[in-house]
Order: sequence, then structure tokens, then C-alpha cells
Amino acid sequence: MIPSLKKLYILNEKNPEDKTNIFIKNTLDAMHLKCEIEYIGDLSLQEMRDKFSTFVPDEAILFIPFYGGNYDQFYKNYKIAYTIDLFQIPVFATDSFFITRGIVGGKSI
Repeated sequence: MIPSLKKLYILNEKNPEDKTNIFIKNTLDAMHLKCEIEYIGDLSLQEMRDKFSTFVPDEAILFIPFYGGNYDQFYKNYKIAYTIDLFQIPVFATDSFFITRGIVGGKSI
């Protein structure tokens, strides 16, 4: 959807052993993307708001639903949705739950 994509952020829990993370990594590897991929999973919601509060061309986020930050907190869906709605770069998701809450497209994988 973004042919000039230069950077894709993967927003998910940061646990490399997680089956979802392994699936996502394998899927992205198979796609042979020609963009930089950065995993973001250990930031607080406020840190995410700060990081993505400015539009940057050719960047996007793949959001994989999560509920914790630095493994010491639990985020409710409405707080995650509020944060995503504030992001200024396109956000895609692996499911449609947040589709009316700031997500550009759902079920992308």
C-alpha cells in the first residue's frame, strides 16, 4: 500500500520467543521487503505517543495487539486505542478490533 516505504515499525510485545513474533518475522522475511524494520515493544504508551506524534513520510506501523509495556504494566484497549489515534503515521493491524480507532487497515497478515 505504500510503495515508497522506507521504515516499518512493528509494534508488539518484545518477546522473541513469542509465536506471533516468530510468525511475523517469517512472514516479513518471505515478503523480501526493501525497507528498514524496527521492532518497538518496550516503550510505554507515552513514549510511543512522543515517538509517533510527528508525521514522517514513507514510514508506517504494523500494530499487533498487545497489553503490556515494559512487562510491568497492563494496558486496557481504550488506552491503546487512544494512543494509536494520536499517531501521525499510518498504522496497519493484524486484526480488525482497532479498525475504527486510528488503524488504516486490518487483517494485513
